[in-house]
Amino acid sequence: MEESLVGRGNALKQLPPIPAQMGFLAPEVIAYFQELSGIVVAVQQELLDMKVLTVGGADGTLSRYQAMEFLGLKHAKFNLIKEQLTKAGSPGRPRYTLQSCMAWLQQKKPISQVDMARRLDHALLAGNKESQRASLRRPQPHAVFSAQ
Repeated sequence: MEESLVGRGNALKQLPPIPAQMGFLAPEVIAYFQELSGIVVAVQQELLDMKVLTVGGADGTLSRYQAMEFLGLKHAKFNLIKEQLTKAGSPGRPRYTLQSCMAWLQQKKPISQVDMARRLDHALLAGNKESQRASLRRPQPHAVFSAQ
């Protein structure tokens, strides 16, 4: 596991370097802080990867609400572009892929990893809202009590 953290730790580089004013610290302490910041960046990347799997599922598809929330679009605009996002050859209701949504966003403007993580959080919440709405629509079984 440590190898994957070290190998992927350079992807985000969101943490600032150790400032030169910290010259009063021992070199071992500075090296420790640098290593620690690398681990934090790697953990952030792993968390982002887990969110991508959680939102997109094993096959990488999103629900309509998740895709709309991820892209930050309303129904009318989403209806105009949904064919570009639909998974090819999907029978039944259309499924949207996380990769196609990311590609559409990158085509409009480059987005940062932080913005990507924020959008994934919103898509996760949209999925939760959708499942809550579905549970409200389902008829709830009523308990039948018999007087004995």
